[in-house]
Amino acid sequence: MVGSSAAFLAVLSAVGAATGDEPSAVTWHGRIAAIARARCETCHWKGGPGPFELASVDDFTGAAAMIREAIVADVMPPWVASPESAPLRHDRSLRPDEKRDLLQWLAAGCPVGEAAAELPPFVPPSGWRIGEPDLVVAIPEPVAIPPSGVVDYLKIKAPTGLVEPRWVEAIQIRCDHPTICHHVLARVSYPDKGGQEFIDFYLPGSEPTVFEPGRALLLRPGGVIEFDLHYTPDGLPHQEQTKIGFRFAKEPPKERVRSRILDVGGKLLIPAGAAAHEVRYEFEFPAESWIRRMTPHMHLRGKSTRIELIAPDG
Repeated sequence: MVGSSAAFLAVLSAVGAATGDEPSAVTWHGRIAAIARARCETCHWKGGPGPFELASVDDFTGAAAMIREAIVADVMPPWVASPESAPLRHDRSLRPDEKRDLLQWLAAGCPVGEAAAELPPFVPPSGWRIGEPDLVVAIPEPVAIPPSGVVDYLKIKAPTGLVEPRWVEAIQIRCDHPTICHHVLARVSYPDKGGQEFIDFYLPGSEPTVFEPGRALLLRPGGVIEFDLHYTPDGLPHQEQTKIGFRFAKEPPKERVRSRILDVGGKLLIPAGAAAHEVRYEFEFPAESWIRRMTPHMHLRGKSTRIELIAPDG
């Protein structure tokens, strides 16, 4: 949070200096509209997961102080990986030049500029973006979401109904009402054989999972999808029946995608008053592997996560 205009200007100067460019006149039509489309509107559209729209210059002007604070604090767009991390695909954070131009534009009073070329209308994501799924598994009954208050985390199971193994090349989790879906995690377990495998997750603005050609995830018969659901009221009552869709591969893949849940198992014992209690977990890969995705996830007392890869040669 920025406590004064002096602090804001200091950040603005530092961001500008980091890019090595001199600030120039920035306008909505000349620059900011494109940044808003790429970084903001994917969540902040009417009926979307963002709590308000960020599609027009009026939207930004009305929320200018809050937007400025979010940019300075690096909390929007949401991307929690440390800047010191190795380069990561799907980085949603603002680039230094985007951050500089947004702050400069906000400080200048959000000038509109000349509309040389309007962006085409934003088309909100809807429906099955992976194409028509070959299998859809929904929670058995809709969940009543009240207009206000706190909704407890829910764990709901639903069988896949598969009677033969199927290879999956694309996955999408869908919420009927994106405004109330904080996040969804999906796992598959096999009661007759034990164990479970992480499948996919949904966060506001996240894309469907589509594996690269030649890679697929295996769903075995008798599986049960376990949904971890976190809903947040938006002021209106809703009946929400979250679902997950799978598109099957037409032939067996060259490489199998496998997901593993890495945790210490059991409860964490955090000493009273500890400022930062460290918990370690190590996993040894049994075969040559590629890491395609990592999803650190914590609740309540979680503070930070550090992931280190130790090569076979140490």
